[in-house]
Amino acid sequence: MYTSGTTGRPKGAMLSHEALIWAAHGNANTLDWRQDARFLLVAPMFHIGGLSPLITNVLKGCTTVLRADFDPAQVWQTIAAERITSMMSVPLMLQAMLAVAKSATIDASTLLWVSCGASAVPKALIEAYLDLGISVHQVYGTTEFCGAVSFWTAEMGLAKAHSQGKPLLHGEVRIVNPATGTVLPAEEDGEIWCRGPMVFSGYWRNPDATQAALHQGWYRTGDIGHLDKDGFLYVVDRLKDMIISGGENIYPAELEAAIRTVHGVADVAVVGRADAKWGEVPAAFVVCKPGSSVMEADILTACRQRLAGYKCVKTVEFVNSLPRNAVGKILTQELRALR
Repeated sequence: MYTSGTTGRPKGAMLSHEALIWAAHGNANTLDWRQDARFLLVAPMFHIGGLSPLITNVLKGCTTVLRADFDPAQVWQTIAAERITSMMSVPLMLQAMLAVAKSATIDASTLLWVSCGASAVPKALIEAYLDLGISVHQVYGTTEFCGAVSFWTAEMGLAKAHSQGKPLLHGEVRIVNPATGTVLPAEEDGEIWCRGPMVFSGYWRNPDATQAALHQGWYRTGDIGHLDKDGFLYVVDRLKDMIISGGENIYPAELEAAIRTVHGVADVAVVGRADAKWGEVPAAFVVCKPGSSVMEADILTACRQRLAGYKCVKTVEFVNSLPRNAVGKILTQELRALR
């Protein structure tokens, strides 16, 4: 299965049958995955977020209902007609479905939970679905681990909703200094490594990339994050997306969160732009809501009010949309090409 390729060229991850079954077993015994479940699959099966739940359904012997594409209104209709109990989604899907639920009558009486991944799930979105009686399970996963690395569920408490929860059954996670390979203590950011019987076998016809990604059975995810004192995983950003400006590390996700507080901002992505003096500086690409009048000064002010000076974006470009892949991840390499 090919990786999403949001930061570079996609690579073919070789997933053994054994690894996929271990992953399915982990899913089924970490979440409330019942034999009588009726699972709606709208995530594409060329993505691990679609394939892994399907195999879990086969392992459990429960029903899978397939949809060829995603339309939020039609998804609610399918949930009612097929008495769906669970499904896999990404945040953009949940937001679109919520908009429909606010403007039309829906029947979600059978829907118990929705797993949601590909990017962080806002706490407000989780709470909105809890108000509908639906639990949102936040999943952090990767193709090279046959899907989920960790899950956060509502039972873990809303105080931890900003985390990606804890490793699924059979999996391990540790945080490592990417430069030295030293395992880091709780609360310290480093590269997320994961290990378990669900790890991939290597990259198809790419031994150099395989050697770089695997270390003594551990998969180096290329993501930056930390574990808190309670063992909950927090994903900060992609290591390849990290901006190094004047020797200081800047995580785009932190800037994006500040910019999203500006009234009228619909979407935002921050990438590094080459700079003769600092090496790199942060540049923001902003999508505005229809009819809004957001100015560059508004974006810069929001950053200065919430972030250290060196972290603030230096340029702002307003665009009609951000390039995304089939599951909603922003294609940062395309934005870098626009610089």
